[in-house]
Amino acid sequence: MHDAEGRHFGKESVWYGYDTARQPVQAFDGSCIVRISYEYNPGWQPHLPTNENPTRITYQPRAWEAPTLSGRPADLTDGKIRWTRGGIKGIDFGGTEVDTGQPFD
Repeated sequence: MHDAEGRHFGKESVWYGYDTARQPVQAFDGSCIVRISYEYNPGWQPHLPTNENPTRITYQPRAWEAPTLSGRPADLTDGKIRWTRGGIKGIDFGGTEVDTGQPFD
């Protein structure tokens, strides 16, 4: 479980998909820990589990949401923690992604 924006540290909110977002996340076991988004594994495309590329998200904030870091109307980022490779069997942080048949380097 995670917030859509890192709004708990500092004056500016940062959308979770940016590598600089810092926020508390709740794990499946109920534990809660503060993580920075660059620590997350990139995730996957659930409909294409053997594809090595993560789901990409276009972040186009509404007026009440955190602005883009680029200053442009929209930015493209990885889905990260929202789509964990392997689903409930996967690892968002603290280890490598699980093998779903994707090629590894």
